[in-house]
Amino acid sequence: MTDEELVVEFANVRSATSASNGQYIGQIDFDDSSVTFTVQAPGAGTFPVSVNYANATGATSTHNLTVNGAATPITVSYPRTGTWGSFSGSQAVTVQVPMQAGANTLKFTRGTGYAELDKITANPYFNYQAYPATQNRDDTNCCHWNGPTWPFATSTTLTGLANLLQDYPAQNHVTKQTYNKLLSQFATLQHKNGEPYVAEAANGDTGEWVYDAQDFSEHYNHSSFNDLVLTGLLGVKPQSDNTLALKPLVPDSWNYFALQDMPYHGRTYTILWDRDGTRYGQGSGLQVFQDGTRIHQSAGLGNTTIPVAAPVTPPAATRMENVAANAWNADQEWFKGWDNRTYTQTFPKAFASYTNTGSNGKRCRSADNPRCVEARDAPLKATDGFIRYDAMPDDRWTNAGSTNATDHLGVDFGYQRSVDEVKIYTYDDGQNVRAPQSFDVQYLSGSTWQSVPGQVKTPATPVANKPNEVKFTTVVTSQLRVVFTPAGRQVRRCHRVGVLVPAAGRRADRQPQQRLGAGRRRCVPRFRRRGGAAVG
Repeated sequence: MTDEELVVEFANVRSATSASNGQYIGQIDFDDSSVTFTVQAPGAGTFPVSVNYANATGATSTHNLTVNGAATPITVSYPRTGTWGSFSGSQAVTVQVPMQAGANTLKFTRGTGYAELDKITANPYFNYQAYPATQNRDDTNCCHWNGPTWPFATSTTLTGLANLLQDYPAQNHVTKQTYNKLLSQFATLQHKNGEPYVAEAANGDTGEWVYDAQDFSEHYNHSSFNDLVLTGLLGVKPQSDNTLALKPLVPDSWNYFALQDMPYHGRTYTILWDRDGTRYGQGSGLQVFQDGTRIHQSAGLGNTTIPVAAPVTPPAATRMENVAANAWNADQEWFKGWDNRTYTQTFPKAFASYTNTGSNGKRCRSADNPRCVEARDAPLKATDGFIRYDAMPDDRWTNAGSTNATDHLGVDFGYQRSVDEVKIYTYDDGQNVRAPQSFDVQYLSGSTWQSVPGQVKTPATPVANKPNEVKFTTVVTSQLRVVFTPAGRQVRRCHRVGVLVPAAGRRADRQPQQRLGAGRRRCVPRFRRRGGAAVG
């Protein structure tokens, strides 16, 4: 703050090397003692204000914060800290302050107990209009890139911080305590309603997920938290030679931790830290086990490089080629709804005997317009590269409303393919939508549809909400379909074909996830051919 932005009345300005700019405000002891700050805001709204302080009373103290002369002040509470006149970045509290456009006066007066003020930090411009006024769980709330905390950006920052501490010369600016504090905050952030959860972006001051669209953000898996724990906190640093480097950043107060059966160079490793040996009963100190045999033991926990056995080369895995997937199909309905463009489905093409004509509701994917379209079922959505478990998926095909005795959903590959496996993913809500009574995999032979020979189904009877796998003698065909028999005439029959391959053109942090839609049954074939190629 400049002199024009700060007014002190009946309080004292004191000096301290740990204070911002070497000065702080103390002895706000009387009813007429006050410190007034002026903060500029770009518009009306509620903005976070961080207050750095010291409170050596041994108990929580408070100040009254009056904003723009309001009749009712805000109570600012200060938990106890160390000695008076000593400040650090961790000695701060955040208070949400309603402001008007333009200049705002924030007046701190005596409350209960005593507290010294180092500085306040307020930048309403940084988060201005970044947070939705109401959380509608649709993408009309999104997106401001500056201001909110994005898990991917946080992950990269923490990775860089760990690398600084582990691989570069020591410095006095950040320590492993800094890393532990930030990683702990990041772990706390990744929850919702008491359960692990990662959405798109959160309010960095409150931890509330602010960009959290229904059936969308749940798949925004862009946090590398596991890697931050393994390579950062526990310090496991993979090497290209026959060694394993450990550079742990765990707190000095930790008496134990265990990392069990970690795959590394084709073997498994267990790393134990047990200060006095009472936790795991395997001895004291740091121990490393290779395939169950101890290969290292040391009394202390610090940087160390451990010789390990030569790598075991795993057998070559059969490469699965998903030739039924057509990632180009993804979002074509959205593009059509946004600008009325026309498009023609390319090979491989999905087809069906009947398609539900009803709307699945509005879908919004941008705050710009907002651009919302009616979401409808379509065969091409069955092969767009996504399999997800959502309440109402965007990409699906159903035959809801069909009066046919059976219905089919299939794929035209565009040329002859060798196929020997199909996977079908069903959905059952236990009410109006049930798993099919049975299904039959068929291939086009000439101009005639025939059941593929030697079908072995796992499980034998269709199950809901799980993969249903069908293996059979290899057939060579240009088209393949799955014919479904419904569980009962009173039940709506809905099916969905999908695949398990990344969709071309998607952002790397939006990987396809398995999903099925509530309120509709969907069956998802996945086709394979022999010779190391999986098709879907």
